[in-house]
Amino acid sequence: FSMTPPPPARVTVDDQAAAQLAQTLKLEGFFFEFKAEQVRGVFPTSTLDLYPQEYRLITQGESGRDLFVIYSGRVSVIRPFVAGTEIVLKAGEMFGEIGLVRDGVRTATVIALEESQIFRLTYQDLQYLLSSNPALGEHLTQIAYHRL
Repeated sequence: FSMTPPPPARVTVDDQAAAQLAQTLKLEGFFFEFKAEQVRGVFPTSTLDLYPQEYRLITQGESGRDLFVIYSGRVSVIRPFVAGTEIVLKAGEMFGEIGLVRDGVRTATVIALEESQIFRLTYQDLQYLLSSNPALGEHLTQIAYHRL
């Protein structure tokens, strides 16, 4: 039988984590300063979580539209149907953007290579943000399409 891994531990977002999130999403043009309270306001249902080494965050083929931004640690992005394709992402990088902007189907499996703190930006928060701020929505969509 397959065991469901325990949920990751929640981490409190501080101003340093907020600043890195803003830098990764290139939000400088949209917010003068992006601090912890802005994260809670802009992403009310999103979280910063601590994932243990070898934790599987995404499985290729499953549905999901949440976007992930690495605050600390590293993950392996594996696309088994694309021969030899494994990418290692580190702090300041993101994943999950293809499922967000396309059909919601995950195109890769992502596993934590070491204990990692990762923002999980929920589709609900992102959808509201994209609809209420078209320029920011276009900006995030461009980041995602750049990866394709």
